[in-house]
Amino acid sequence: MECFPPALQSILKDLGTQFGQPVVVTSGHRGAGRARRGSQHRACAAADIRIPGVSAGSIAKYARAHAKVGGVGTYCGRRTGLVHVDIGPRRSWHHCGRRRS
Repeated sequence: MECFPPALQSILKDLGTQFGQPVVVTSGHRGAGRARRGSQHRACAAADIRIPGVSAGSIAKYARAHAKVGGVGTYCGRRTGLVHVDIGPRRSWHHCGRRRS
């Protein structure tokens, strides 16, 4: 995505190289109406991705070990197979379930 800073672009390129497949970005920048306050997506510093033929677990494991990656998240349900990567503070999560209002 055009708005991604060079650090995030570099991470996505590294992931594609590691797995020998192009990274598919399913979500990048999100405006205030679509992202939580403090979300790295609001600053265009996060991407939800998948890599064809590669499990989310394998992508997440590599991303968590990557020196430049801050946040790594995995999901279940309708977003199974997606991995969140960002250049914010170092953290990791697995989200399964619905958000509470």
